[in-house]
Amino acid sequence: MPRSRFAKRSRLSELQGQIQGWMEQRRDESPARTEKDNESWAYLMSLLSSIQERVGALSRDRASAEAGLQARELLEELEQEMQSLRGISEEIAMLQWRLRRSLHERQSNLSVLRTHTSNGAS
Repeated sequence: MPRSRFAKRSRLSELQGQIQGWMEQRRDESPARTEKDNESWAYLMSLLSSIQERVGALSRDRASAEAGLQARELLEELEQEMQSLRGISEEIAMLQWRLRRSLHERQSNLSVLRTHTSNGAS
């Protein structure tokens, strides 16, 4: 049984030595690892900032594009309204022409009737 205790102590000493070695290695690597981690975080934050700026720019571009699209649609609707108004204006001009022609014909007919009436009465 004493051997067993010795074996356990030896194994325990080996484990303590291995853990001590890892701790020293980690302590020695820690500043370099911390520096690398800090650089990585700085790069990541820079990347996230760039992404955020780009998303903002895309959002503004999209809003501008949507405003441009809405303006284009509005212009198309305005052009359709203008065409409609031109059509109405042409119809009004045609009706005015017909009215003038009709009045002219009536005046001509009245003149002819007066002439016939005055010739018949004389």
